[in-house]
Amino acid sequence: MGIVIRQSFYSSISAYIGVGIGYVNAIILMPLFMTPDEIGLMRAVMSIALLLTTFSSFGTGAAIIRYFPLKGSTQEALNQLFTFGLVVVLCAFSLLAFGLYAFSNEFFRFFEDKSPEVGEYLLLIAVLVLQMTIFNLLEITARSQKEIVIPNMIRDLVYKMLHAGIIVLFGFGILEIGQYLYGIAVIYALLILAIGGFIAIKYRLALDFRLLKNREELRSLLTFSTIGILGGLGYILMVQIDQVMISKYIGLSENGIYTTATFMAVAVEIPQRFITQISSTIVSDQLALNDRAGLEDIYKKASINQLILGSFIYALILINLDNIYGIMPNGQAFADGWWIFMLIGLVKLVDMAFSLNGEIIGYSKYYTFNLITLIVLAIGAVSFNLYLIPLYGILGAAIATLAAYLLFNLVKFSFVRWKFGISPFSMKSLTSIVMVAALLVVNFIFEYLNNPYLDMIIRSSLFISLFVLITYVLGLSDLFNSLCRKIFDHVISIFSR
Repeated sequence: MGIVIRQSFYSSISAYIGVGIGYVNAIILMPLFMTPDEIGLMRAVMSIALLLTTFSSFGTGAAIIRYFPLKGSTQEALNQLFTFGLVVVLCAFSLLAFGLYAFSNEFFRFFEDKSPEVGEYLLLIAVLVLQMTIFNLLEITARSQKEIVIPNMIRDLVYKMLHAGIIVLFGFGILEIGQYLYGIAVIYALLILAIGGFIAIKYRLALDFRLLKNREELRSLLTFSTIGILGGLGYILMVQIDQVMISKYIGLSENGIYTTATFMAVAVEIPQRFITQISSTIVSDQLALNDRAGLEDIYKKASINQLILGSFIYALILINLDNIYGIMPNGQAFADGWWIFMLIGLVKLVDMAFSLNGEIIGYSKYYTFNLITLIVLAIGAVSFNLYLIPLYGILGAAIATLAAYLLFNLVKFSFVRWKFGISPFSMKSLTSIVMVAALLVVNFIFEYLNNPYLDMIIRSSLFISLFVLITYVLGLSDLFNSLCRKIFDHVISIFSR
């Protein structure tokens, strides 16, 4: 776990700085300068682009991670797999672009009742799909080298700082809404140049077409990638279909409220994102070596560390959610998102607690099982949304997402337990859940102060103190206690000078 800790620690620092900038964007700048309709339009365009990126990526990311160690983890393997990925995604995007052009009228009609503005940005969506696909390919290439710090800094820091800039330009009337949306495409072009230049220089990346001439290897990679695209589609349907369906059936304003709340929940999963990014390569290595003990070790450590860090962030935001909406410009227009955050935040925690289920299955000989569960449960997610959104609106979408994720993770957990005989859970997991629930109950007993800033300071200080103290005394995480001791020793050394 040494490399996991180091990479995750440095990435988390940049990520949380990025989250801070992102919160300024989503909680202050966007509500200040944009209406819920305009926010909903931007989120809808991005959600559709992310959904379509699954097709153009064609499962090449998972193929590169899985086959790189199998091919010896050499420079030659890196160049050949990157070239394979680039050729495949460009071909896949070409087919997708043709499909979008051929069925453009159907695309317009899909949104014309509640969100006709979305149909005006089909060209932008296509451009974003290509850009996201290329960026994802470059990022996965870096991950195959256990490099996540710089790519994540580019995605989390650079993107959000540049995004803040075009929001301000829109707010001062320099950009219109359409120009602002196309400005996002300009930002992605800059990100691709940055990450592409970094990888090319550091890892001497070059095109090597020899793998494409090896029919046996090519067939194996394409088979795995084809399964990967179906699995990726299932996953993206689970995480993005709610926003698309809200835009279709309710409208852009409700989507703006929903996505603002779900954006706040993104902070909960940041530890998972980085631990999983680097752990996935280690899982792939251990499966190749058939190291069952090492696999279970990282499985458990990832689970408890993600659960503790995720529940800390979730509870800290939840106890201050009324204050956040009180501080937010036009906060009352977005306050209906309170329950949305609570439920979507739980979605993130459920996913974090179940740890590396998907990675263990996906990089093993049982990888087709991921495909089956993703497709079945994606259909379930769509069905839940179709049923619950008309009944309960955006709350129904959040309930549908929680139900789908819980079922999805239970199925994967059961399969890993059956085939590998390992589990991510222990008594520490249960203790962590009980502790956080108790702290939340105690928090909500006390009335909120009239001053949201003062209330946030007092409430947060008490919660943080109790959380850290209890977690440390109970020894729930060796990593957490180690970090606490290092911070304490550092503070002592400063005052003892």
